[in-house]
Amino acid sequence: MFWDEARYGASSFEMLHGKNPFVVTYNFVPAMDSTKPPLLYWLQAISIYLFGFDEFSVRLPSALAGFIICLLLVFFTKKNFNSFSIGAVSSLILLTTEGFTGIDHSIRAADHDAILTLFSFSGVLSFFLYNQDTGRNKYLCFTFIFFGLAILAKGAAGLFFLPGLFIYLIIKKNLFPLLKTKWFYISLGLLVAMLGLVFGIREYYSPGYLKALNEMEILGRHNTTLDSHQGDWLFYINWFKDYNFTYWCYLIPLGWIFGFLNKDKWIHSYSLFSLIVTVSFSILLASAQTKLRWYDLPLYPIVALQAGICIWVPCKFIADFIGRKLNVSSGIIYYIFIVSIFIVPYKNSVANASGRKWDEGFLDYNNIQNYLKLERDAIRNGKLIVNGYAGHYLFYYYKLNEKGFNMQLQYGISDFSPGEKLIIGDDSQKEIEEIYNVEILDQYRYLTVYKIISKKTWTNKIIYQLNFEESQMNKEIFTYTSDVSSSGKHSVLLTEKNPFSPSIVFAGEELLKDTAVGKRIASVQFYWKEGSIQPEEGILVVSIESDSGIYYYKEVGFNTVSPVVNKWNRAAMEIPVNEIRANRDVFKIYVWSPKLHKQIYIDDLQFEIAYLNPK
Repeated sequence: MFWDEARYGASSFEMLHGKNPFVVTYNFVPAMDSTKPPLLYWLQAISIYLFGFDEFSVRLPSALAGFIICLLLVFFTKKNFNSFSIGAVSSLILLTTEGFTGIDHSIRAADHDAILTLFSFSGVLSFFLYNQDTGRNKYLCFTFIFFGLAILAKGAAGLFFLPGLFIYLIIKKNLFPLLKTKWFYISLGLLVAMLGLVFGIREYYSPGYLKALNEMEILGRHNTTLDSHQGDWLFYINWFKDYNFTYWCYLIPLGWIFGFLNKDKWIHSYSLFSLIVTVSFSILLASAQTKLRWYDLPLYPIVALQAGICIWVPCKFIADFIGRKLNVSSGIIYYIFIVSIFIVPYKNSVANASGRKWDEGFLDYNNIQNYLKLERDAIRNGKLIVNGYAGHYLFYYYKLNEKGFNMQLQYGISDFSPGEKLIIGDDSQKEIEEIYNVEILDQYRYLTVYKIISKKTWTNKIIYQLNFEESQMNKEIFTYTSDVSSSGKHSVLLTEKNPFSPSIVFAGEELLKDTAVGKRIASVQFYWKEGSIQPEEGILVVSIESDSGIYYYKEVGFNTVSPVVNKWNRAAMEIPVNEIRANRDVFKIYVWSPKLHKQIYIDDLQFEIAYLNPK
């Protein structure tokens, strides 16, 4: 599983085993960082129920969407253009483009985009058919139904064709007839009711969802750059011609010319329609601040049909001419042409699908999930240790447990008992080897499976501590409270006005003294109330700065220590003595809460040295 699709597959598994089909979860907690609507998860959950939990099941809905799109092309052209061949050629174009059949957010991936493309394309075709004869109100109803499903597939992305559809409606002079028919209001009402039900239920059970949806999917992606996904106005054009649609892209303008010159009124009308929706859709995407190369996938079936017209017109003309001259079937000649045109693109498409090579960065990112896929016995009854985001291998954690591996998922390092197995794929291996005597059971690249033998004994000496009692209070800046405390009578309450704690500050030379005798550790006690915040909203920070500014920054989220609600928890990390450049540099330890919603308490912020006791 690649990138996001592993996360979506894991969420679909959770939906199947959860209690609420309207709330998408991650690790069985409502997912506020992924605000996509639930349609994909419903389809994947049904597939998992029918076929079991594996890669095939979660990718099947996307593959079926691609298959149905090709059927739609053939059915549409057969019925309206009186040509099976145009639809077949257009389908071959789609199936030989990397953007449509590649591994990233395509019909081969367990992502939202293939489902979005199916329903967007269905809605676009329905709207086109309605405008050809405004008396066929069923197509108007289909338009609203399909675009409603497109919205449920990927939120605001399901509306990206609306500007082009509105322009075409004006050109066809069908706006006022549309506003006069009762079916417009009936269809609109059903659409609003359907979306209101789905989004309303999720907001009810996951308060703040609609706000997050706006920030992540609607105005957020258009007006701001999310996760550094940016590009200039030619971003999509360059990807389209260089990778996603390659050589077929040059046939699209010729397809419009052939379409406008064609005597068939349906082909002529569709060419005008596709030109309008293509240009408007492309301008809308290009104007957005957040850009990813698969965002234009819903456009591919529309332009593939136009490119198919470009191939069909000259091939049919030449085949008919040769057939008359040689007194042979023009159909045979036509299909010889088509095979000749597509044999090389098809071979290239198969080669790209099966022979992709991964760089080291990709292998590093997916190292844990690649190991879990091997299903080695060493990980049975083991604990998978997670530090940070785990969506890309949570899928295989669930899959292995479905097969009886009886694994556990744990965030961060805690106290472990002799005999426990730990699967660790990050830098916390060093911490485990410092704290415990271990046996190495298995290794894969930089991942290690440990068996805990015994715990090494350390003696901790507190060098400096902030316990936030009267002598250490700065009431003008920080909020002190006696509601809860770890030691003494007071703790610090982080607020939206000041999400930072007081800091421990001292010169670098203090850290450089006697570095051989033990580890330097920064730690803090924190307390969070059930229902008030998520634990990842607190962060312990260590920074080092010189006169020219901060040159070292390290943080550990409170979620990495498996915190317990309504109880004091401890977060800690080792201070990197070797990072200090000069004695006069300033060292700071503090806490802050970047996503503060209500409240978090901290106490006993301290700097300590841990000494390893002799055996």
